[in-house]
Amino acid sequence: MKIGIIGAGRLAQTIAHLWIKAGHRVCLSSRHPERLVSLLAELGPGATAGTIDQAADFGDVVMLAMPYTCLDGVLSDIAATVAGKTVIDATNPLKLVEGGASAKLIAETDTSALILQRRLPSSHVVKAFNTMWTGYLEQYADCPHCRACVPFSANDGPSSEIVVGLIQDAGFDPFFVGRLAASRPLDPPSAIWNKVLTCSEVNALLTSQAA
Repeated sequence: MKIGIIGAGRLAQTIAHLWIKAGHRVCLSSRHPERLVSLLAELGPGATAGTIDQAADFGDVVMLAMPYTCLDGVLSDIAATVAGKTVIDATNPLKLVEGGASAKLIAETDTSALILQRRLPSSHVVKAFNTMWTGYLEQYADCPHCRACVPFSANDGPSSEIVVGLIQDAGFDPFFVGRLAASRPLDPPSAIWNKVLTCSEVNALLTSQAA
């Protein structure tokens, strides 16, 4: 599968490595793709680089792997290109504030996945790969002692199936949290956010919260 990743930071690099290892082709994006030459050499022949528009056009699936605060400058540019495509939202609605703390950027009554779906109404948004720190993703992918869970949320059935396969290809077990309207547990802070959990542990935590 061809996957365009909007971003070239640590999360984008980590996921690209895992998917290329599984046989997928990945295009990482940067406003200066010529600066990614050494990264492409590390990732191997399955990796290419391009502009944001080029990565969005390249991918059968497109992943947003960038700071949430950068989305406004990207979504209007790629909306037409990603129409009809599965868009994986790996962003977190946070910004750093004074003292190193994080502040949430959306209302408690909303979810970042629903907001993105409203911004990209012709795409199929799937919220995934945002609940674990990148270091955990690197450490626990294909871990023989702990099959770590990547929870996800989606409205579209075929897109869910695609992302289930990509989660498994990255070395994790998928867990369907529900439709985008039920995706609040994927946004920080929550009982399952930034923790390494099995799918049974995710299910237990979400069930106890709903009780």
